[in-house]
Amino acid sequence: MDRQAEQAAFAKACAYLNYKKGAKWTAHAAAAGAGVVYVALLVILWLFTDLLVYRGQLPTHHSLTPLQQTRFYAEWNALDVGERQKRLQDLGYLDEERIQRLARLPLENLDLSSETVRADLRTIWYAQVRHILLTRLGAEALPERDDYNANVGIISLLVRAETEGRLITPMVAALARWAKWTRNPRGGGIISPYLIGLLVIGVVLAILGAALMLLMREMAARATIEATTRLRRAVYHHTFRLGTLAFRALGPTEAVSIFARHIEAVHDALFTYLTVSYRAPIKFVLLIAFALFVQFWLALASLMLALLVWLIGGQVAAYFRRRGRQATHLASEILTILRESLMLMRLVKCYLMEQFNQNRVERQLARYARVQMIRLRGEALYQSLLILLGLLCALLLLFVAGVLVLSGQLTVASLVALSTALVSLYQPVQRWLEARRFLRRGRDSAEVVFKFLERRGEVGQVVGAEFLPPLHKQIEFDNVCLREPGSSRMLLQEVSLTIPAGKRVGLIGPDDLEKHALVYLIPRLLDPT
Repeated sequence: MDRQAEQAAFAKACAYLNYKKGAKWTAHAAAAGAGVVYVALLVILWLFTDLLVYRGQLPTHHSLTPLQQTRFYAEWNALDVGERQKRLQDLGYLDEERIQRLARLPLENLDLSSETVRADLRTIWYAQVRHILLTRLGAEALPERDDYNANVGIISLLVRAETEGRLITPMVAALARWAKWTRNPRGGGIISPYLIGLLVIGVVLAILGAALMLLMREMAARATIEATTRLRRAVYHHTFRLGTLAFRALGPTEAVSIFARHIEAVHDALFTYLTVSYRAPIKFVLLIAFALFVQFWLALASLMLALLVWLIGGQVAAYFRRRGRQATHLASEILTILRESLMLMRLVKCYLMEQFNQNRVERQLARYARVQMIRLRGEALYQSLLILLGLLCALLLLFVAGVLVLSGQLTVASLVALSTALVSLYQPVQRWLEARRFLRRGRDSAEVVFKFLERRGEVGQVVGAEFLPPLHKQIEFDNVCLREPGSSRMLLQEVSLTIPAGKRVGLIGPDDLEKHALVYLIPRLLDPT
């Protein structure tokens, strides 16, 4: 079938969804909302993991990653002496002499084996943390001097993000300012408000996601059922306008097939269109955006490797599947020959050909075994190759991720969130590929349905036609002519016939259509030409 014609027919079927326009757009909105909620749950997972790994503690100088130390030293060295003195004075417990000495201390080529140097670096780092919190959150968020082992909630993430210069810093700061339960300047216990808040938000998002999925399916079902009901109603009424269906031997079989099988296929395609066709791409794009936001280059490398595995593995799988199909066809032919050998049993016994037939069967069995081995070996090869490629890519990504985590360019929480997002990409891709089968079948059926509905009606009310009076005396045909609907063939040519009431008459002839046509003129299933 022509692809453009199929798409045009399916577009007409989709137009029937507008009879329930509110349900249609509600299903679209719910599908998009479900994708957004899923990504929001990944954000909650990210924050949960960050809290579990770092326990909500402010980073000390000793716990800084190489990347954080490098950026901290560079920022401090870029400050003038006056700004350094101001930040150190804000600590409130240093004497003037130490402030002057630390303000002039360059953070480069330091002897970290010296306890004095390490103490100076801790003090400068405290000043830096205080400045970050004052700038981003204000004085109310400042921790106490000895509060670096306490659970301060999202403040821990804010300090680390600011030190690393990450893009999420303004968003984390805005969240900390808006939701004060996410931070605890005086320290918190094990079950902190931040942990409880994440749990509550996660539960709410999970319930919201389930509700949106239910709403999407409910609205999609309403719009789809309304559309297919109207299509079935249209097919039902149009069936009575087609005279061809009235007298052909199979009767309305074509209409019955369209009414049941084809419109049911259109129903499945429309439901898939309203659910999967919108939700899967939106979820896929949001997951990719989230992964790229978490760690752009690692996410991009993962996607490129997945694409490479798909391209190489797809070509290899297609080659071996093609060979497998050829081997299957050949094996079927060999089995046919073996069946023939068994069917020749009486002939073989009569002519004493047992040895010949046995040799023939053995040759075919050996050939069948070779063919089946080719097929099975090919399946094993391409499946093993795909698994090997996937494992190699996964190990390579784990190695790169390990280097990034150890160097401080990627946190463990970010790695967990990134991995979850990348793994979650499989589900929308799989659903979308499955949906293509329903949509393809629906397009084919939609073309059949609308070809039927666009067929010109052949039975109608003739202008000036008289209603037949009740039959009391006889039925009379006076020079009746009838042309086959939709063609130029004459079924009846000047037929004159009188049938008295109560008399039984048999019609005898070689053509069933002509006999049916004569009978169907009586109840006005057809009109004379």
